[in-house]
Amino acid sequence: MACFLAVLGLFGLDGLLFHTGLYTSILEPDSSAGLYQLILHREQEAQRRHGDSTIVTLGDSRFAYSSKISNELTPRTGYVFRTAGMGGSELRSWYYMLRDLGPSANRYRAVVFGVNDYGDEDTLDYPDDDIRSLHYVITRLRWSDAWDFARSFRSPSVQWQAFRGTILKGIVL
Repeated sequence: MACFLAVLGLFGLDGLLFHTGLYTSILEPDSSAGLYQLILHREQEAQRRHGDSTIVTLGDSRFAYSSKISNELTPRTGYVFRTAGMGGSELRSWYYMLRDLGPSANRYRAVVFGVNDYGDEDTLDYPDDDIRSLHYVITRLRWSDAWDFARSFRSPSVQWQAFRGTILKGIVL
């Protein structure tokens, strides 16, 4: 009975602290999860200001693009370019960013993804096993995301790490 109550307490405390907005409200903006939250909040505010004339771009640090220069054309086109990507992020992170920015999938006039190149090259590393995405999106993951998020990784050890981190966010945060 003591073990059952301890496990129940662990899940209850983790749920209270990390699955509510309590911890994210004091999250360090210099962390990957904090920066992700900051960008999400900034883009939600921009949605209120610019409405449906927004074009959102997502990419990592190699996405050489300037929304400031693109927005010089706003008076002629009516479109406002926004950047919701961040250095070190990848497609998995962008999915959760877009999900929370536009839950009905009609929030933006267009969505632009910055990719390295058009080639489908075989490499020695496996980008689908890059656990860093867990640290970016951890504050946005729900308990219902645990299985699908974990299965998006290739190796069983990383899948377990992602599943466990999604369920018990305190381990990651």
